[in-house]
Amino acid sequence: MLEVFHTARRGAGNCWEEVSRIAKKHFRILLINDGEKRAAEIERLLKNVGERKYSLITAEASSAVEAAGKGEFDAILIHCCGNEKKYREALKNLRRSGTNAPVIMVAENRQQQLELKAKRLGADELLAMEQLEPLLLDRSISFAIERKKAEEALKASEELYKALAKSSPIGIWHISKEGYTIFMNEVMCRLLEIDSPKEIKNNTFHSFFTRESRNRIEIERAKREQGIISSYEGTLIGKKGTRREVMISGGPLVTADGKFHGSIGTFSDITERKKAELKLREMKETAEEATLLKDKFMTLLAHDLRGPLGTLRSYMRLIRENESLDMKRESLAHLDAAIRTSENMLDLISNLLDVSRFKTGELKPKKQFFNARLLVLKVIANMAYPAERKGITIEQELSPKARVYGDTTLLEQVFQNLVANAIKFCMRGDRIKISVTENESLTFCVRDSGIGVEPERIKTLFSYETKTSTTGTAGEVGSGLGLPLCRDIMEAHDGTLTVESEVGKGSAFFASLPIARPTALIIESQTGARNMVARILKDLNVKVMEAEHGEEALRLIKKSAPDLVIADLLVDDSNGCSVIQLIRQEPNCMEIPIIVLLGEETVSYREMALNAGANDFITKPFLEKEIAPRIRLHIG
Repeated sequence: MLEVFHTARRGAGNCWEEVSRIAKKHFRILLINDGEKRAAEIERLLKNVGERKYSLITAEASSAVEAAGKGEFDAILIHCCGNEKKYREALKNLRRSGTNAPVIMVAENRQQQLELKAKRLGADELLAMEQLEPLLLDRSISFAIERKKAEEALKASEELYKALAKSSPIGIWHISKEGYTIFMNEVMCRLLEIDSPKEIKNNTFHSFFTRESRNRIEIERAKREQGIISSYEGTLIGKKGTRREVMISGGPLVTADGKFHGSIGTFSDITERKKAELKLREMKETAEEATLLKDKFMTLLAHDLRGPLGTLRSYMRLIRENESLDMKRESLAHLDAAIRTSENMLDLISNLLDVSRFKTGELKPKKQFFNARLLVLKVIANMAYPAERKGITIEQELSPKARVYGDTTLLEQVFQNLVANAIKFCMRGDRIKISVTENESLTFCVRDSGIGVEPERIKTLFSYETKTSTTGTAGEVGSGLGLPLCRDIMEAHDGTLTVESEVGKGSAFFASLPIARPTALIIESQTGARNMVARILKDLNVKVMEAEHGEEALRLIKKSAPDLVIADLLVDDSNGCSVIQLIRQEPNCMEIPIIVLLGEETVSYREMALNAGANDFITKPFLEKEIAPRIRLHIG
């Protein structure tokens, strides 16, 4: 027996750290192998990892089942060397024997690994000996064991879900996107007047409703495909012809990548309530007392309906909040959709909704000039933690004067997505660099030294139609919608998003925007002060418009709105505030920044400027080093 100790490496990624936290400290491993050399090599690999203890038992392929039956093993390694057939037979025999331990097959080389994978032998993991290193082997064993535990926990949770559905006082009906039954509880069977769901396996959901209800169901189905939860009423027709009025509360079920694949709903029999409503409406026409009775009756009915729904939701939330079950997202979505009839599930497909808003023109960039370096520094700060955890360095080479014209929120989303994507596909010690070049356009580059992208994947990297998301170097997963959304954002800015990549050397994403130059309007009656401000603005690469008084300024604004206004508070014989107020009334100047020049800095003047609509103020006389940073603060 060989005992090997393993010390978890820091920064290996979210998934690896989670496994290290929940995994056992001691694993018993059965190695099926007929060659002493490779067995010794696997022992050597496990010696180089550490806080976790490994007990390794070796056995020949011919005695695999016998060896597995002699003790409880956490995992079984089958090393395929020599006669591959006997190892495949050993795997089949182990599966037939009912062993619950995960089985990892180790091929001699990458080619054999691919061949074994193509044969779908049923192993939990396939590795290649020539690619093995201590951390990879340790991680693969841990992941296989935890995955097996998760599958068992999921199976138990599904059984519990069915038990809760069986005890529910209201009907539950799970249907496929084509409208066929996948699951229903006993209450739902009684509403449909059937003994078993098998009786209606060839009937669609729509066929059990009146024609009027079917029209409403089609509208609701369209909402489901958009990810919307809703409640509505319909008339249900049982197999024996009995009609029941039902309250249907339904929600969509989506896959991990946000694709609609069915619906789940609760069905409450409100036939008696509907009859009561009709009777109360008739009574309301004749007496006030009948109206009060109706209100009381409806209150009691509402309470009776909320009670069962609340109980069901509470029980299912216990499962939802039990982290030890380690349920998959799809199963969680099933639970959520069954109990959260009034809650919002749109966060599961938020990227898809953003895409939809772009496609329909509902979401348009609100462009303004801003400092690109400050935005990039903010993104770097936001991504510092995940980068640090993986041991990745992020650098930026932007000038403090780098200026961009665009929507700050949307462009921040682009840079954040590109940096997050780079972190996802980088290894410990890799670097990410953000830079900008200005030629015919302003082009930002996010370059990494990660694993790169295969040439065939680059063609569809920005496509919604093709799912391009792959697992990161630390097991990170994504929806595959981030890059297509970034491309839409850049195109909405009249820009582009492109990529260059080489496998094993890294990737570079280029976000290009049109070069734009801001315009500033100076409202100042004193020629000397006006010329000084104009010179400072030109040094900052800002176009200048000049006005000596308010009337001229308003005339210029109506022709072409500036991106910044610098105005003397005492222009037009101490009536500068009225000029600022008139500027703010112009539809295209309601949000542009206004800097006020004060003859003296007093509280009353400051309040006067701010109340008129100013954003900032500078006291005269001023120095260039005082006013230039203020200007850059507002227009980059």
